[in-house]
Parts: sequence; C-alpha cells; structure tokens
Amino acid sequence: MACIAVEAVSGTTQRWRTHVSGGLAYLTKLQDQGVDEATLSPFRQHMVKMAILCGFPVPSHLKEFLTDDSGTSDGLEFTFPYYGVSRRFLRAHDQINSLLARSSGARTVEAEMELDSFELQMYLDFPSLPQHNICSSTTNATVIQHTSRAFYYAGLVFFQRSLRQAPIEAVQQLVELGIQELEALDRVGRESLGCLMLWPALVLGAECSSSPVQGRLQKWFQSQRRLGFRNLIILEDLVAKLWSARSDPAATPEESNWRHVIAQARYDVFRL
Repeated sequence: MACIAVEAVSGTTQRWRTHVSGGLAYLTKLQDQGVDEATLSPFRQHMVKMAILCGFPVPSHLKEFLTDDSGTSDGLEFTFPYYGVSRRFLRAHDQINSLLARSSGARTVEAEMELDSFELQMYLDFPSLPQHNICSSTTNATVIQHTSRAFYYAGLVFFQRSLRQAPIEAVQQLVELGIQELEALDRVGRESLGCLMLWPALVLGAECSSSPVQGRLQKWFQSQRRLGFRNLIILEDLVAKLWSARSDPAATPEESNWRHVIAQARYDVFRL
C-alpha cells in the first residue's frame, strides 16, 4: 500500500498498475491460505475499492463483500481514505466496468431493458445522510455527505457518457451539481481539508463543457495543489487537454475522450 501511495505523491505514470496487480495477486494468495478474516478484511476492502475505481478487473471471489447483506460490510463510506465510497456505489461502478469490457456494439432488447433498470437504480441510490452515531462529529458527517454526493453525480456522468454515450451537453447539469459538492467540501474544510479522492474531479472535469464551470473547476484544482500530490497536477493537465480538444474542429473523438487519453503514457497516473 505504501508503494501505491508513493506513486500518487510522485505522479509516476504506469508503474502504479504493477502495484495494484501485485496487491490483488497477494490478496488472492492470503485468502487461499485461509488467513484470519478479521485480519484479511480491511486489506481486501482497501485493494478491491482501489482496483474498481481504477477500472481494474477484480476476480469475483475477492469482491463477494460487495453483495454481502449481512451488515458486516456496511459503512465502507466511513473508512479512510475512501470517504463517500459506499458499497452500493462500488457495486454499480464495478458493473459499469464489466459492461464496458464486454460491450460489442448494438444491444438486444433484453440487454437494453436491463440497462434501463440499472440506470434507474443508480439514480435512486442518492446518498442518505450519515448517521450521527457513526460519525464522530457534525463536520465529519458533512464531509462524508458532500463526498458521497460528488461520487454519486460523477458516477451518473460516467454511466451516461460511457455506456449510454450521451452527448456531453446532456450531462452538464449533473457535472455542475457534482462540482458544487467539491466546492462545498472546501468550504466545510475552510480551504484546508482538501479532497484525497480524485476520481470524481477527474470525471466531472473531463466531461465539463461550460466555460464558467470550467473556471470554477480550475480554481478548485489550484486549491488542491497544497496536498502535494503530483498525480493531481497531471490529471489537471489532462482535463485542460480535453477542453482544448473539444474546441478544436480538427481534433478526433478519441482526443476528447478521457478514458482514451488517460491510457497514454504521459497521463496514466494513479486515479485516486
């Protein structure tokens, strides 16, 4: 885990993939060896959350806790550093990753109906207010509330743009709502808190087409530089490149697709 944290701070490209792959392999080895569940569970939750948010395929036996309704895996959104990342969000994001991996053109009527049902569930899963008996303070509860909502709106934007292939104009209201949550986090933290989880900012920034909102997001990125993570600076550059490509009539569709651009060696940094 320390190696992955170093990659986030240094902004070294591509090498983080080796660490995530190695972490998943080591996790499988520990699980096969029958390591005590109380010891294994925190490491498993950490690695699986990280892998899913980075778009890594995760073996089904490692992510069974996402569908565990016994209550033992509840409260993921309250664990450092993945504040706001709930079990429901991870399930949905993992399903999107799986659908994208096996996407092959036109869908059948049945597949389209299943996608409609999935989309409805995503919209219905609006984050509830944190329970006061879980959060240690009102400030903590407010931080988790805003972070959860930032992930919620970014998740909807990701779904619409990647699976539905909706035009960018169709998601601008969701984008602005998500950016409002990022800005609210700064206000709650009095500009000293920061946001450790960059995935929402990446998605919301990449799909933002309104000049005034882009200006607000630029200000937000600049305020986060105090955290000292170079991967944030690289992702900020990536977002600016996408904005520039969309205003260039000669640019190809791939040049304005963040999932395509981030795969390039220059931008392939740790997403979190």
